[in-house]
Amino acid sequence: MLGRSQLPHALPKRCNIVRITLMNSFVIKGGKPLKGEVSIQGAKNAALPILAATLLTNQECVIERVPRIEDIKRMLELLRSLGAEAELVGQAGESGGNTVRVRAEQVDPAKLDQEIVGRFRASALVIGALIGRTKGVMELAAPGGCQIGARSLSTHMNAFRELGVKVEKSETRVGQGEKSM
Repeated sequence: MLGRSQLPHALPKRCNIVRITLMNSFVIKGGKPLKGEVSIQGAKNAALPILAATLLTNQECVIERVPRIEDIKRMLELLRSLGAEAELVGQAGESGGNTVRVRAEQVDPAKLDQEIVGRFRASALVIGALIGRTKGVMELAAPGGCQIGARSLSTHMNAFRELGVKVEKSETRVGQGEKSM
């Protein structure tokens, strides 16, 4: 940690000093104790698979602490396109404002909005739930929207094959699966 004498001269003498050691700890030194409350949202990468899993039941699902971000809004759009009732309840910042309610009583994979799939990488998460729920054939556009670059869905497709799902791939579609019973 830098001592006060090693800090740039532009810093005031009463500034707070934060030391970060490879994400192991944060040491904050300041003139006042911290007080108050902070609401912590859930993580996107935890919420998206949970939202996709709501397709496995026709019962109402209530998920709390869901982050209010674009990917969550897209997943809710995708669920609605399949026939599910899906809504983010309450206003941001209020108690319960990050709660999602989903009821997927009537799910029809043929109604899957392929435009959303084509611009939303996490749409791949609904494949397993739809195959499990419908026990039939489904087809979807290649999931898009990835700013990181090309990322293969082969892990997902190989898992489906291991579970007895016939997976076919075309130029514009990820697959058409039919579960062998």
